[in-house]
Amino acid sequence: MESNLEVVKKLYTAFKSGDGKVISQIFQAEIVWEKMEVFPHGGTRIGTSTVFEKVFDMFTMYWNNWGSVPAVPEQFDASGNKVFVTGYYHGVSIESGKEMHAPLIHVYTLKGGLINHFKQYMDTHLIQRALVND
Repeated sequence: MESNLEVVKKLYTAFKSGDGKVISQIFQAEIVWEKMEVFPHGGTRIGTSTVFEKVFDMFTMYWNNWGSVPAVPEQFDASGNKVFVTGYYHGVSIESGKEMHAPLIHVYTLKGGLINHFKQYMDTHLIQRALVND
């Protein structure tokens, strides 16, 4: 069985390649996904299909290059059933044309080798500033 750290690293590899099948295989069916409220379509979503529909599918509505490498992990740390990822988001707003580069912290909780909870921390001001036309 893969370690929790290996599972989360596998998730980012799947994000980068756009492999939804792998992503869905490492999520528990009733995953809880918490995005910062001020992030576009922020809030809490429950269930793999809801996360795909209400979170992942929405990114391309706002960001030109979100599909390439939206969340760039720089460091992974594990403690017990949690994995912490630091890195940054990168994107170009479709509306404003502004580039965004925002630090992130992602916290994953795993159970039985699957991700059952995600919580996002980031500077939402940087996101809002990139989305708004001056």
